[in-house]
Amino acid sequence: MRVKISYTVDLEEIPNKVAKLLSEAQDTARVIGEILKSATQKTKNNNPSGALEDLEELRKLLFKIDNSATDSAMILGGYQQALLKETEPAPEPVHSQEEVPSE
Repeated sequence: MRVKISYTVDLEEIPNKVAKLLSEAQDTARVIGEILKSATQKTKNNNPSGALEDLEELRKLLFKIDNSATDSAMILGGYQQALLKETEPAPEPVHSQEEVPSE
C-alpha cells in the first residue's frame, strides 16, 4: 500500500530534496535498463515465463519512477509559487477615504 507523507522543510532545502528524489529515480531507471536486457535475452532464449517475471518487475519500477516524477513536479510547482510570492512587491496600503477638494 502506498501512502502520502508530508513534512516541513525550509524553502531553501527544497531543491536538494527534489534532487534526491530525482537521483533515486535515476538509479531506478538504471535497474530498468538491466531488467529490459534480461527480458530481451530471456525472450530470445525462448523463456517466456522468465521474461514475464522481468516485465512485471519492470512495470513496478516504472510506476515508482512515475510517482517520483509526479511528486517532484508537485513540490517544484509549490516551490516556484513560493518564490514568486517572495519577489512580489508588498501591496500599498489602502486609504479608507481621500480628501476631496471643495469647490
